[in-house]
Parts: sequence; C-alpha cells; structure tokens
Amino acid sequence: LVEVPHDASHRMGPWRAIFGRSRPPKPPPPDSIYRGGRHVTWFHLHKFGGTTMCKLAQDQHEQTPVPPQNCNVEFVSEKNPKRQVLCKTRASDTSYTFSAVERAIKRDDMSCSNVVYGVMLRDPFEGAKSHLTFHKFTKKEKENMLAKLSSRGSSPSWLQWMSMNVPAWDTYQHVDNFATRTLSGRYNSPPLHVTEEDLEAAKATLRNMDVVLILEEFANHTLQLEHLLGWHISKQASEEHHNAQQAPHPNFFSEQEEELLRSVNALDYRLYAFARELAA
Repeated sequence: LVEVPHDASHRMGPWRAIFGRSRPPKPPPPDSIYRGGRHVTWFHLHKFGGTTMCKLAQDQHEQTPVPPQNCNVEFVSEKNPKRQVLCKTRASDTSYTFSAVERAIKRDDMSCSNVVYGVMLRDPFEGAKSHLTFHKFTKKEKENMLAKLSSRGSSPSWLQWMSMNVPAWDTYQHVDNFATRTLSGRYNSPPLHVTEEDLEAAKATLRNMDVVLILEEFANHTLQLEHLLGWHISKQASEEHHNAQQAPHPNFFSEQEEELLRSVNALDYRLYAFARELAA
C-alpha cells in the first residue's frame, strides 16, 4: 500500500490547483471534547446518505474540506494511490475536523487510533435503484444491465452512464453487492463474483467502525452521533435528506427485475442485517 506524503499538495487532492490553499486552521467544534478532539472520517458509500452526513457535520460546526464537495478530500471513486488521502494525512491536517471517503476502503484508511470512523448503510435494492435513477438510466440501459446480471461471464465494462458520471470504470459494482465490495477490499471483483470471504471481510470492517448508521432508521440512531461525536441532532434534522433526486417511476422495475436484483445482492442483504444489529 502506498502512503500519501504529509505535504500540503495532498490535503485538497485535485481541488488545490483550482481553488488554491485550504483555509487556515480553526479550532475544533465546541462539542468535539466528547471525542477528545479526534478527527472524524466518514465512509460515504455512493447514494447511501453521505451528502446528508456532510451537511449535518457542517451544521454541527465541524470544519470540512474546501471546496465543500460532499466533504471529500479526493475525487469520487479515486483509484490512484498517489491521490488517495489516507488516515495519517487526514488526522494530521488541522484545517478540517470532518472529512469523507467516497471510494472503496483500504487498510490504511482505518489504521489510525486517533480517528473516529463512521459509515451508513441502506437497503441494497433501494441503493441500487437510487443509483440508477441518479445516473438517469434509460429503459434500454436498464434492460441491458439486467440481462448481463443473469450471466456470470459478463464483461466488467457492460454498464454505460448517460450523464452525471462516476468514472467510466466504476459501473457494475454499484448494483452487484456494492456495500460488501466497498468494505471488503475487493471492490473490483468481476460481476457476480463476490464471495462469502468478502462478506466476512466486510463484516470485520464494520466491527471496527465507531459509528454504524442505517439510512432507513437514521432517526433512531442519532444517539450514536451525540455520544461519540458530540453532535446535537434535532428531530427535524434527523428526518431531512439532502441530494435526493426525483423518485423513480413506480414501475421502473418489474417484480421479476426486482427479484433478480435482490437475489444478486444476497450477500449485501446479509451485511445490511449485520449492520442493523450493530446500529441498534
């Protein structure tokens, strides 16, 4: 694994050249004494409530990276090790107290004892549906995707985005056990090749998280944020969701298509059940 040097050029990743230097260091938010002043790293699974968490952090007076792009320090799905900002660099940067990682987790993302780690999971089918809606899949693209999901020998390049792109290589992973891939360290396994071993690795990652939330049950889990982060979340704030897109048509998926997606994501459903136990 490649460590990122502790120099200023990595603190804003690709944004520094566009926006200049990060803002000067500011004191931590008033209630960060609850966590001993430790930095918070939030693992933002795409379309799993990460924008909501970033907005909450800013509302709680956390200092977040500049510019405020979902609190990310890197580009979404960054896979170049030289551009990935790992925990040692994040923890030593005093210009922010909360930052997000919106890519697959690496071992050195969670190797620091002086960092609070958190993640939010959601129902896997709803996550896949939200992703396809956000990226404006056409009916033909959706049907092609489902046809490929029925064949274990599919090429890893079979999904194409019409707009609002994630990187061109980051495609089928979002509808094929996305959470297990993200948390296990084997994000780019071929389609339909996520294994029991991957599931156990993902569970181990969840056990090492300080905060585990469930999107559908978020209002019931805000005590974690109060006790571990020192945040004070109002009932209204706990029910607000940001970056929501127009809901898909009720018939976006047929019953047979939904059954297929739920079957393909069986390991993610087991991980989701495990996460609910941790969050309760």
